[in-house]
Amino acid sequence: CKSQQAQLQQYLPLTIDGELVVLNNFYQANFPWIQKRARMHHIDSIQAAAMKRPANFMAFDIILFQGKPMTDQTLEQRKTLLQQVFAQMDTDKLCYVTHSYNAQELWNTVYTYLGEGIVAKRRKSTYKQGRSHQDWFKIKNWREIPGVLTTFDESNHYFHVAVFKNDETIGIGK
Repeated sequence: CKSQQAQLQQYLPLTIDGELVVLNNFYQANFPWIQKRARMHHIDSIQAAAMKRPANFMAFDIILFQGKPMTDQTLEQRKTLLQQVFAQMDTDKLCYVTHSYNAQELWNTVYTYLGEGIVAKRRKSTYKQGRSHQDWFKIKNWREIPGVLTTFDESNHYFHVAVFKNDETIGIGK
């Protein structure tokens, strides 16, 4: 972020709504990797993980621009402004999350790249925090695979799940 500050000086103070993720591809986040990174404490481990699987900030919305609240602007207006801000940046670690009006094309992309799903928002909606509104909802890309519970870890309350391959169990998640 600091490396981009000079290009963005004219827009500051600036607040962007987004999510820090480790990406498998541009449409699929790897939640276990970002959780693993969040639990790291030693600088060497953090730097090694950052080199192996760097984190990206995915920007969805803009809340404050030049110190002025954008929360009363429509989603279309905020996305246009956010896109202009990101056009000034020169980094692949801060990413503008595009929007689409073609639901079928967007769903095909999410499905193909095994994305988590789509957040559908009303074009004219203003920005509201929390979930106590009717202006957006998530459409999940549910994927199922049969697995076997193999272990319960009492230290973190996770179940370990595996699949069989030949006569061997292979862990697939927690």
